[in-house]
Amino acid sequence: MNSPLYSRVFRFLLLLVSLIGFLYAGFFTWRYLAPFIIALFISWSVQPFVNLLHVRFHLPRSLASLFILVLLGSLIVSLILLVIVEAINGIQVIGKDIPIKVEKLVSHVIEQLASILIQATRGLETWLNSLELSNHFSLEDTLSLIQIKISELSSAFIDSLFGALSTGLASLPMSMTSIIVAALATFFFTKDWDKLHSVWNTLTPDFFRDTAGLIPKQVKETMAGVVKAQAILVLISSLLIWVGLSILGIEHTLSITMVAAVVDVIPYIGTGVIFIPWALFEFFQGNFPLTIGLCILYMIVVLTRQVLEPKLLASHFGVHPVFLLMGLFLGFQLLGVYGMVLSPFIIVCIKTLHSSGVFHLAIDFIMGRTRI
Repeated sequence: MNSPLYSRVFRFLLLLVSLIGFLYAGFFTWRYLAPFIIALFISWSVQPFVNLLHVRFHLPRSLASLFILVLLGSLIVSLILLVIVEAINGIQVIGKDIPIKVEKLVSHVIEQLASILIQATRGLETWLNSLELSNHFSLEDTLSLIQIKISELSSAFIDSLFGALSTGLASLPMSMTSIIVAALATFFFTKDWDKLHSVWNTLTPDFFRDTAGLIPKQVKETMAGVVKAQAILVLISSLLIWVGLSILGIEHTLSITMVAAVVDVIPYIGTGVIFIPWALFEFFQGNFPLTIGLCILYMIVVLTRQVLEPKLLASHFGVHPVFLLMGLFLGFQLLGVYGMVLSPFIIVCIKTLHSSGVFHLAIDFIMGRTRI
């Protein structure tokens, strides 16, 4: 019997079971204690600013924590309101002439549909006249069944829509409660951070504390790089949209560009929610030059983002673009769009664990070179 081999296999299985248990505990904890986890993360993020006010300006830690959190909340609310106001202004600018254009479009569509229906009705009448009496009855029965089925589907859709609205309204009190709990927990965590840190140092062994201490630093650096990369991408896309709309002679290009910048932040949705309906609308209006121009502009924006995004993210991730693309593709193959959304965060976690030495520590434990 190869005792070292069995020992390594046992250590590997022990580590695997521990990892599965840790992930299960993490999901379980997030499900029931999400507001406190969010509060802990926010408290950890604002510690440098709280310490600055507490040490340099000699403010009491409670007052410094309250000031920083109120300032942070005000900035977030102001940013959200600014985005909403600019989006509303942009939509108003875009939709200034929409009622007239929609009326013309609807009239054109109705005329075309009426022409098609008249031709179809004449063909159907000719076909019905050629059928036997029994076939007439079967056709009428079939049409009645189709009508009943459409009514049932419409009723089911309306019921599901009202059910979703009811569920959303019912969850509002719980959401507000979670926000209030998270806000209070954030204040107490921030105020007593030093005490919590002392308890953490008392309960955790030295080797675990030294390794775990590197993880927050790596996470902060990686996430800052990702935010910077996304900001650069949004800036480049906005510049291209502004220049393109100016060349096409569109009015109020700045407002439209700001709306496009807002939706461009949304992962895997982007500016397509603006350009695709806009191009279709102009196409049905018969404005083919503007339709072609909008399509070309949208393709330029998409291609530019697709070319630059892997390089920018890879440079800030510290991962080669090939591996980043591989992770995105693998995530899409396994989980679809959700996989593409989650894969960057998974890559961040893997890169952070590698940079902090967790993988090396795990290998040393499996090989028996260290004890955990």
